[in-house]
Amino acid sequence: MRAPNAAANEALVRRLIAALQRRDVAEIGAVLTGDVVYHFPGRSPMAGMHRGNDAVLAVFGEFGRRIGPIQLTTHDVVAGDEHVVELALNAAERN
Repeated sequence: MRAPNAAANEALVRRLIAALQRRDVAEIGAVLTGDVVYHFPGRSPMAGMHRGNDAVLAVFGEFGRRIGPIQLTTHDVVAGDEHVVELALNAAERN
């Protein structure tokens, strides 16, 4: 049996994934907390640590402006008390 925090964590991440798939900016903002940290790997202009609700929403918006619509396909969400991992395939076409 999973701990109660694990179930709550999984539900929250699945709520965020659903909002991202719908491109529902208001719901995405409602799910994120003020102390959210989003790490985007690599060396692109969007790479790095984005801290706080406004910064994370801004980088998500920048993804849309630079890349266009992204197809988000979640295979599974694995959750524990401290961490949640989404196993997913994200794809986009540009020009």
